[in-house]
Amino acid sequence: MKPLSLLFGLLSLAVLSNAAPGDGGASHDPEVAASKRINHLQKEYQKYIRDTLKTRKTGCTHKNLLRRKEWGSLSKKDRLSYIGAVYCLYNNNSFITPPSEVPGVRNRYNDFVSGHLQLTPFVHADGLFLPFHRFYVHLYEKALREECGYKGAQPYWDWTLSYRDPRQSAVT
Repeated sequence: MKPLSLLFGLLSLAVLSNAAPGDGGASHDPEVAASKRINHLQKEYQKYIRDTLKTRKTGCTHKNLLRRKEWGSLSKKDRLSYIGAVYCLYNNNSFITPPSEVPGVRNRYNDFVSGHLQLTPFVHADGLFLPFHRFYVHLYEKALREECGYKGAQPYWDWTLSYRDPRQSAVT
């Protein structure tokens, strides 16, 4: 069974279930029950992925799997490495976006910005939103690694860590 099919099947069961496993129906708060059920399903899905990776020989394997890290948890060296790779894209010539379509494009970083701008009307208001952005981040991350020698994964920013005072964010 494909991972997405399994995930959607498991999520469907979570919606239909009104009690978390092992509570014997004792939880009357639907949010608590749903949270417990989602946590249970997430553990099952993660186990499925780990088991699948053990037998894979091509594509995504346990040897080439990257784990994204929150920006604040990166070492100074890792942050500088990422920033250097972004500057590298900025200093490389554009080869995707024709200047006739987007006159301001000057470099590879701009290729990604202009591509996103051009596709926004088609992917921001429908079911393509999440898969498009997942693939777009993958392409950006791939360019950082293949064109600029970046060794890490694309970091992310967990804004919930500093939502009360954004000035305390590791991003600023």
